[in-house]
Amino acid sequence: MVMNRLIPAPKGRVRTRIGHRYLEALQSKADGGYQSSSSSSSDDGGQSSPGLSLLILGITSGTAMDDIDFALCRYTQESPEAPLHLDLIQYDSVVMPSKLRSEILSLLREDAAPPSMLSQMDSEMGHTFANAIHIFAHKHGISVDDIDLIGSGGQLITLTGAPPRGQHRSNMCLGKEL
Repeated sequence: MVMNRLIPAPKGRVRTRIGHRYLEALQSKADGGYQSSSSSSSDDGGQSSPGLSLLILGITSGTAMDDIDFALCRYTQESPEAPLHLDLIQYDSVVMPSKLRSEILSLLREDAAPPSMLSQMDSEMGHTFANAIHIFAHKHGISVDDIDLIGSGGQLITLTGAPPRGQHRSNMCLGKEL
């Protein structure tokens, strides 16, 4: 049986058809009925399952906020019991827009940034990351539709300078709206 449904995803997120046979094998194993692809009969003419093959893009921007860094990796696994393999496909950087960098740095200089400003910067960083993904993909001839998962570390900022005695520094990650 081949799964024709899409993997559930939060509303507003991209849904993608990935590793369905692998996921079925995991579910079957969890239910106590896992059989290896060599001993099971399937409606694909007895061919073995393709296993897991995920193209994953990782994104981060460092504390200098000068670049947005990318690593495109492929994770493969022949079966749930087989070793998981990682191959680095491509890595590169896209320059952080200087206007956004300046706005974030000025935000960091304030003792207490208003929530509306933090929310606006979070949204702008998310849109900047999304645009940078398209720049990276176009530069390297990669279709964004072929990417199964995108993981972002966001941009960590410290919300308070030196906090009063007895209080702790607060941090937040910008760019969650990717």
